[in-house]
Amino acid sequence: MTSEQVAELRVLLAQARVRPLTSAEHRRYVAACTELQDSLIHAQLLLAPKCAKVRRAYRAVRELRVELKVSGRASRGLTRDFSIGGFSAWLTEPPPTGVPLDFSLWLSGARRPLKGTTSCRGCRRTADGRWRAAFQFVEVNQTDHGRLEREVVETALEMLWPSGLLAS
Repeated sequence: MTSEQVAELRVLLAQARVRPLTSAEHRRYVAACTELQDSLIHAQLLLAPKCAKVRRAYRAVRELRVELKVSGRASRGLTRDFSIGGFSAWLTEPPPTGVPLDFSLWLSGARRPLKGTTSCRGCRRTADGRWRAAFQFVEVNQTDHGRLEREVVETALEMLWPSGLLAS
């Protein structure tokens, strides 16, 4: 992506936070997000071992607070990374695998968490005694899905092209 395309995507993201995009703006936003996502997935594949599973979505690295409902009680942790398809998180105890779990995920600066249903796809204990678990979204409403997509794009843009670098 060129710096002009990145700047336009940032403007569209800012507009989407405060008002619905026009149909023309939405088409440009979707095209730019698709181009960014495809480029980032390709870059991740170049760095991955040959046996790595091909990802359907770019995984943004950011710690976000997450809460899961496990057997009626809250289990809290922090994400390691997240995408529009799911997230991985550090937890103090292992979650059950393959079981639908309600979750709340606090996106950066959000007043309310993103909520939905997820399922643990796998879990392993790490050397420091924590558990790293991978989760796949089962159900997220359309509005929250849009919020999640914006968070992934904003995280990627900030990592690759910090705001201050575009101003110069």
